[in-house]
Amino acid sequence: MFCLIPIIAILAGMLLPALGSVKERGKTIQCLSNIRQCQLAHMNYANDNASYYVLRGTPAWYWNGILRAEKYLFDETVMSCPSAEFKTLSNTCYGMPSPIYYGGSDWAKADKKLAISDTYSMDKWGFLKSGAVKQPRKLTLLCDSLYHPSSGVTQQFPIIRIDGIANNMAHARHRNALNIGFLDGHGENMKPNDFLAVSDDSNYYETGYTFKRTCFSQNCDVTVQIPARH
Repeated sequence: MFCLIPIIAILAGMLLPALGSVKERGKTIQCLSNIRQCQLAHMNYANDNASYYVLRGTPAWYWNGILRAEKYLFDETVMSCPSAEFKTLSNTCYGMPSPIYYGGSDWAKADKKLAISDTYSMDKWGFLKSGAVKQPRKLTLLCDSLYHPSSGVTQQFPIIRIDGIANNMAHARHRNALNIGFLDGHGENMKPNDFLAVSDDSNYYETGYTFKRTCFSQNCDVTVQIPARH
């Protein structure tokens, strides 16, 4: 009896990490499924609106709110990752690249004739038309995101920015990898460096949205980062 207890404890110590890994793998798969449903909602919106994708947001509305209001999404649970913590914001959802005009490629360059400005003087927002992208398989539509890393709050946020603000970041929460949904409708679980390999061309019309290499650093003082979650 006394020998059995230590054996059980050893077995439990061996099995629990494996069970945790299986559970996280299940969340990763569920997350990719969620992203796929959100991608379909974006595509349906574009099909009904002359091939224009929903603008990622305004000060009052984000993409998830627009798609919900227009009845393209009904289930709130598919809008965010099951591995995300502190889901306390009403606008919590997968991140969509910010179209803020900040040099190089951005969403606003898809069709400058439709570019609009909001109350922030540095913002220049535009609508993305699917035909403007030559390689939609390389253009990020949605991905795991993070808000206010310095405060320890890790809920998702609907915007990913690359303008020097240390929040609204892509987030490698799935065992140091992140789930990404691309404009062509496919999704992938990728390490930051692998993601950079398909996103490092500065020509928007050839390869899609470009992320600066510093966006994937582990340092806290860079433009944008992807904190590892072990």
